[in-house]
Amino acid sequence: MGGNLIYNADGNYDWVVSNGNQFSFNIIPDSGSTTNKYTPIGGVGNSNIKILFSVDEVTGDSEIGIFAMNSDGIGSYKTLYNDISDPLTPNVQSLAFQANNQIEARFLYENDDLIRIYWCDGVKSDSNPPRVFTFKYDPLIGSEDDVTAYSALTTTAHSMNIQAEHNPGIIKYQEQIAGSLLSGVYQYTYRLITLDGYATPWVTPTRRYFVTTDAVNNTNWNLYEMEVSGISSPHGNRIEIKGIDTRYDKIEVAFLYSQTDLQIDESTIFFKGNIVKTNPTDSMFIDHVSMNGTPVIADTIATQFQGIKAAKTLDIKDSLIYFGNIVENLSTITDAEAEAIVGSVEFTPVFKDMRSDEENYKSTGVIAPPLLTHQIPKTGTTVRQLHNAIGGTETYQIVNDYVNYKGTQIDNMYSGYFRGETYRFALQLFDNLGFPVFAIHLGDLKLPEQTSLAYSWGRLRQDGTLATVQNRNLTVYPWPTNNFNDPSLTSSKLWAEDPNPAYDQLVGISYLRVMGI
Repeated sequence: MGGNLIYNADGNYDWVVSNGNQFSFNIIPDSGSTTNKYTPIGGVGNSNIKILFSVDEVTGDSEIGIFAMNSDGIGSYKTLYNDISDPLTPNVQSLAFQANNQIEARFLYENDDLIRIYWCDGVKSDSNPPRVFTFKYDPLIGSEDDVTAYSALTTTAHSMNIQAEHNPGIIKYQEQIAGSLLSGVYQYTYRLITLDGYATPWVTPTRRYFVTTDAVNNTNWNLYEMEVSGISSPHGNRIEIKGIDTRYDKIEVAFLYSQTDLQIDESTIFFKGNIVKTNPTDSMFIDHVSMNGTPVIADTIATQFQGIKAAKTLDIKDSLIYFGNIVENLSTITDAEAEAIVGSVEFTPVFKDMRSDEENYKSTGVIAPPLLTHQIPKTGTTVRQLHNAIGGTETYQIVNDYVNYKGTQIDNMYSGYFRGETYRFALQLFDNLGFPVFAIHLGDLKLPEQTSLAYSWGRLRQDGTLATVQNRNLTVYPWPTNNFNDPSLTSSKLWAEDPNPAYDQLVGISYLRVMGI
């Protein structure tokens, strides 16, 4: 007796008897490493091959396999992917097929060798997001109905998701290097790409890094200044991208270049490469030395999309894929949730000592206002508090540069706030696909005057009512300079290699007190 295994739309399956008396094939899951029974729950293919989706209903282990039958009815089966063998999540059921969830799939030849399978499995609470699986055919191994001639290119369940999860990292400026960048200011951003072609959103671009035609001067820092923008310089930028999500395979890095603060003059992908996955810190050093690369429209870097959590139907037409009956990955937070997050937020002004004049007034006995005379370029570190998924603190290297706003690293990292001004702050959250949620108002902060200890803030709730205005007092006046005769004004160190404490009466140099929050 022969027959066909028919998968029905309501989720069950039937054996339809047909003429024949010859055994065809066995499903041997996980390349023969298990004897468990796997149940087919869906399939798609062409006249030569079929891709079968199957699941072990006892353990929940899931598999994608390929089946072919020759003209004599002799079939063969091969495992292309089994979720407990996923290199990112070994022994974890990453496919999470459910026997009662209907799979709808489409089979597509990208070219003669590359084949993709797109599918979705409904909109139930245990459904998966829409996915894609890529494999290839090698004619040197066998004919098109020989399963041994096919091999998987997709190796992880993470890369199967048409919109894959994304953990953004941070971009760190390392040092000025030789190059041919135009003078002006630069911002950097990157995105990650799976082997199946999904590209994450671009991460939020950095604050500006300035490039001038002058060289850092070791004897007179007044000779190092911002020249006219848009002319060739002998400089380049070395950056580090840290915390790269190594579930992805490729990375693209882009720069945004501006000559004025009115517009972005150029946006270009200047680096494309494979992600280095052997580095224990998941970081890569990338040199930007020229204006060459692949242009990208600046507006597309800010473009955001909506995530699709699940879909019931799909179809492909004219190289476009369409999903129907979808459940959106809604990036929303209720008013109550927002209030629970930010209702008890406290603002506190903080200060960092930033070297300005390095004239030793203490040793000369002369008490004079701080003067910007000269600072010697330094090599050392600065430590910054992080407020993102990585958390904690991060150490940044300063290489032969000034440790104040004349230095590229410090200028980029420490945006001080004016005394007596009011600033509006918000909390920006991102979902696990890298798409932003609407900003949540944290408060309007009135920073203290330099001769006052008082500061306050107010916050507008989501419903339009005003939260209680908080009033606080500093313990030390927020003077913008550090009088070396007043040790009480000591602040935290901006340059980590400064004497401890940062203000040192024996040295007697002047510090600017940069105010942050």
